[in-house]
Amino acid sequence: MRQPFTIGRKKRRIRSIRIAKVKKFGRGKPQLKKLVADLRLDKQILQDVLKNLPAGRKVLRPANRRELVGKIRMKYDISINRCCALVLLSKSVYYYKSIGCDDELVCMRMKEIASTRVRYGFWRIYILLRREGF
Repeated sequence: MRQPFTIGRKKRRIRSIRIAKVKKFGRGKPQLKKLVADLRLDKQILQDVLKNLPAGRKVLRPANRRELVGKIRMKYDISINRCCALVLLSKSVYYYKSIGCDDELVCMRMKEIASTRVRYGFWRIYILLRREGF
């Protein structure tokens, strides 16, 4: 039969739990040091990026951010994932290649129809273009 806790047993149990926590924290120190070093490097990179931006220029568009990721990778030799995270750009946007569309011919024909038939609206022009095979 199990005996109820006494004060001495309770103290010993609490003491062993505290010792386990201290040991666990002691083992985590190298991980913390690595984390702090990574954060310092991130801060340095971002300060460098801000310093090198031309006055009044914002980095909002994905093309500008892609360019920044390339510069950071060349200078600091870090992974694409980390660079994208620093610049707040998703990896899918970084790798995205836009597909240009060939709408020049359609636009020219639409303008021709609109100039010759001024009273036609969008839907009528649309139907005419469809009949012509656009």
